[in-house]
Amino acid sequence: MKWLLIILIFIVSTNTIVTRHDVSEEKFLVNPQDYPNVVQLNLKDATGIVQMEGTFIHKDWIITAAHGLNSVEEKQTIKLFDSLYVIKQIVVYPTWEGFEDDIALIQLDRKIHEVCPIPVYKNLDELNKEITIVGRGWSGTGKTGIKNNDQKLRRATNRIDSTSTHWLKFRFDEPNNPNVTELEGISGPGDSGGPAFIEFEGQNFLAGISSNQLNEKISIEEGHYGVIEYYTRVSKYIEWIDDVITGKFKVGDSTFFKGDENWGFPETEIGKKATELMNAIASKQISDTMMLNVFYESFRESFDLKGFVIGISNSLVNPKIIEIKKAKKNVLIFVVQSEGKNYLIQLDADKRDDYLIGGMVYKKL
Repeated sequence: MKWLLIILIFIVSTNTIVTRHDVSEEKFLVNPQDYPNVVQLNLKDATGIVQMEGTFIHKDWIITAAHGLNSVEEKQTIKLFDSLYVIKQIVVYPTWEGFEDDIALIQLDRKIHEVCPIPVYKNLDELNKEITIVGRGWSGTGKTGIKNNDQKLRRATNRIDSTSTHWLKFRFDEPNNPNVTELEGISGPGDSGGPAFIEFEGQNFLAGISSNQLNEKISIEEGHYGVIEYYTRVSKYIEWIDDVITGKFKVGDSTFFKGDENWGFPETEIGKKATELMNAIASKQISDTMMLNVFYESFRESFDLKGFVIGISNSLVNPKIIEIKKAKKNVLIFVVQSEGKNYLIQLDADKRDDYLIGGMVYKKL
């Protein structure tokens, strides 16, 4: 994330910052030199360029979200600080399957000595602390929602309302809410992987990574007051981060491969329908009739996939699935063609809740 606004269909948060409407925009704008360890990542994937954010936590290691990296390949060249670097390896948390554990590390081919890495927050006392989030790209206010993408760096603040094993959660509060912060805001499309900082003893520490927005009320749209922001809780992954950077963690095979009959969906009615659809696509037996009867009609009755289906039908003209891949265990990646353009669509089966989560990746990243 961050995606379609419906319960259990999450919106991936990410590239610039959405702010409260009653504070001058100039107060949210910052000089990129104030946050030299926060970088924009323009990564090549199956559909072109994935735009995310990342934070240097070591001279040659960047921490970011896992959800944008499903079809991003290693050994590609990226531009940072007016110089070219090669991605040596991408390490995704081993149990990442589409929702929880949304964290990954990217190693460059050499160290960047000009960058001062940000330390990670190791304490478990994040609850009620004020955080600072930073990002570039799509912006707007709590009244207007997402409006423009000017690529300017912005920062905003918020307060952590609750924590869990995997998440730091906070609400986009209205100006008259007693919990609102002076520079209240949340992330926007394109800020995926961006940081949430906690200040401790005069220094910023990385406490969270931008993952998704979860609409807990159907009437709330992305980027508007009331939406709940989910950031991956970095303190939960300290040991894994250290093991990856020191070489103790051995990276397994994360090769993509064509789908087969074992798609990894849960043994629920929705899961069975999803498996039927995937088998038909993989065997090239998909038809307009099946798409109508199995996909649109059956899934449209299912609340958790309704937003996904409506999002595809409303956003793309005559969508045609031209390729499907399986990533990890239960993440399916579609390459969908519409009006001569390719779009990446991700369909996840969340094992924890036995739900399917559909997301328009080209919107969420």
